[in-house]
Amino acid sequence: MEFEKAQQIKIQIEGLHHSLSTRNSSLLLKLSDATDALQFQLVKKLGHPKLKKPPFRIECYDLAHLQGENYVGSMAVFIKGSPSISDYRHFNIHFPERSDPFAMRQIIERRLKHQEWGRPDLIVLDGGVPQLSIVLPVIPESIPVIALAKKRETIYFYNENHKTVLVSLPLEDPVLNLLRSIRDEAHRFANSFHKKQRQKSLLE
Repeated sequence: MEFEKAQQIKIQIEGLHHSLSTRNSSLLLKLSDATDALQFQLVKKLGHPKLKKPPFRIECYDLAHLQGENYVGSMAVFIKGSPSISDYRHFNIHFPERSDPFAMRQIIERRLKHQEWGRPDLIVLDGGVPQLSIVLPVIPESIPVIALAKKRETIYFYNENHKTVLVSLPLEDPVLNLLRSIRDEAHRFANSFHKKQRQKSLLE
């Protein structure tokens, strides 16, 4: 009858099955560090003004396309540091948005209409300041948002004065590994959907 504990165990089992089925050993190793202590470290090391407690639900968004064709987006979800596969979502990008920041804003606007999906405690954007500045106005003020840029794995967010904050953690840092894990999952999920859409277009 311990429903909350059962749900947490179910999520951990889903993450384990996913890591093994995709042979993603790097994700499996990173998930071994996804402890409650790590969640507290995330709050401390980021220093985000709106992130006051460990995020129960983290959502990450990414995009995939080929020269603007078969433009799709993805949402990966981690709950208590583990991937919640059943909560992942795909999005087809509706035109005229053909730039990543505006396409990302579009999918987040559409996601936020689905209150039945639950409320994110932290939103991670694949990208940098352009994505952050364009997406932020459509997100409720109470939800913390960060952008994670692939080039140097740099984290960006705005402080209370709307000034850009840059956080660079060591590449081996467990907090960065957690954020990279969910970003990589969103990237993998977007790419797999893009390939399916591209194959469908070719067949048509």
